Amino acid sequence: MSASAHDRAYYESGIEDLETYLLSAELYWPSRAPTPDLTQLTPGGLLLVRARLTGWKATGLDALDARLDGIRSTWRSAWNGKAQREVRARSERWRGFLSGYRDDPRGVTRLYAQHVRQRAIPALLGEVSDPMDGWLKELWRAGAFVWDMNVQDGFPQTEFWFLYGKITFEEIT
Repeated sequence: MSASAHDRAYYESGIEDLETYLLSAELYWPSRAPTPDLTQLTPGGLLLVRARLTGWKATGLDALDARLDGIRSTWRSAWNGKAQREVRARSERWRGFLSGYRDDPRGVTRLYAQHVRQRAIPALLGEVSDPMDGWLKELWRAGAFVWDMNVQDGFPQTEFWFLYGKITFEEIT
């Protein structure tokens, strides 16, 4: 199965399960159609695959988007509560990952593209900045998009600057 097919399956099954998930106490809900990087349903996971589907230029998403918007509107408080919890959880993971820079800068740099979704998902959930952004910008060198170029159109550089470049090995002064 292609990456875009995985994303579409996750999006479709996630929307199907969304109401039950939102009414549960769980932040992470097992996905019936996991992608290689997302095995659990979350509001941010849905928005991440939706943005990637935009990049993949997937067709026929209007009905799914309308259904997602309807459920979000009906269960706005539950959606917002899960989204806030997810932002906190992903921000903690992001800080934990970046805190390894001083001990292993090459490791953090090598694994950056894999872990940066912990920063991208809060951005998709409306969290424009992260406490680590100032530190990251001091080590940042603008450059190429870090994920599959086919999904780039779903992540505008002005909003997702941290997906366009890499961390340098310089120490903060």
